[in-house]
Amino acid sequence: MVGHYLMFNRNCSEALEVYAKAFTAKITEIQKYGDMPPNPAFPIAEDDKGLVLHARLNMNGEEIMFTASKKEYYYE
Repeated sequence: MVGHYLMFNRNCSEALEVYAKAFTAKITEIQKYGDMPPNPAFPIAEDDKGLVLHARLNMNGEEIMFTASKKEYYYE
């Protein structure tokens, strides 16, 4: 079995909703950065607390996992 993990530039929540609607899939898990317990070694900025740390989408028995990057990446 091969797993799929998709990373989005700070817009994972929106992407997750689009995928769920487009594929008539079910969001089975969602954790946000703000759900993590405070850790001085891994501080979370207020602007990042609403970002998706980890989410799972079930599409007809196949699972796709999602996350959002805390910083934006640009690819050329």
